[in-house]
Amino acid sequence: RPLLPFTNEMEGKQTWVRRIFYNNKKWVPFDLNYNPNSSLVRSGHDNYGIGAEFKVFYKKD
Repeated sequence: RPLLPFTNEMEGKQTWVRRIFYNNKKWVPFDLNYNPNSSLVRSGHDNYGIGAEFKVFYKKD
C-alpha cells in the first residue's frame, strides 16, 4: 500500500479516510474517532499531503 506524506501546511484537520474494514466503508475524518489506537493519529499527524509540479510545453508557430 502506498504511504502518503503528512503535511503541516494546512490548518485544521482536513484529511478524510475510507477503509473497507473500518467504519462500514464510510468516509470519516482522520482523527482519534477513526482509530483511537493509531500511533499516527496520536502523534499529532492530521493531514496527508500530496504535491504535484506541472510543466507546460507548447509549440511555437
